[in-house]
Amino acid sequence: MKYGGLDPVKSLAVAYSVALGLIMSVGRQVTGKLPTSKLLEMEAMLYGAPDAFIMVTKQWMNIKRLASPMSGLPKVWETFPTVRSALEVLNVNTDSCS
Repeated sequence: MKYGGLDPVKSLAVAYSVALGLIMSVGRQVTGKLPTSKLLEMEAMLYGAPDAFIMVTKQWMNIKRLASPMSGLPKVWETFPTVRSALEVLNVNTDSCS
């Protein structure tokens, strides 16, 4: 179901991806997984207060300090110099990831 032209599931996926990027940019990693039995957008509404929701999601995500610094990894633009090469990687069969 879409609300005002927005698909909540896609909006959630984008928000989660942005949050992961921000967490990684400050030298942290997410080692936990979101519970499959929960709908994150519903949980946000049910908790009522942002602080309570943030505390629960932090526990789910299990954020830890990176073992090795991100600066040791190759730059994205060096590894994928064109938009096409980046899109090709995103379109790889991900059936084995689940």
